Amino acid sequence: MIVFLLAGGLGALIAFLAGLAFAGSARGVITLGGIGAVLVCVYHALLAAESLDPMSAQLFQAAGDANALGWLAGTILVARLRCLEWLEALHPQEAA
Repeated sequence: MIVFLLAGGLGALIAFLAGLAFAGSARGVITLGGIGAVLVCVYHALLAAESLDPMSAQLFQAAGDANALGWLAGTILVARLRCLEWLEALHPQEAA
């Protein structure tokens, strides 16, 4: 269980920090989510190509899913933060 929590946290951390650094627009946030989806698809394709015993394959797949959910959570956090910044820029008097 701890491994899955760490994997999800790692995905969330990477997505959040990359989003803060590079996703300044709505297109950037959508691209961030798309990159996460592509990475998960590649991970699962590579996992399916390897011949692992069934128990190891299930553990790696669960870790990949936890990472994907973490990436999604990080992307949602960045989207929320950017939306709040954009709303503050649209209505500066209401924020004060």
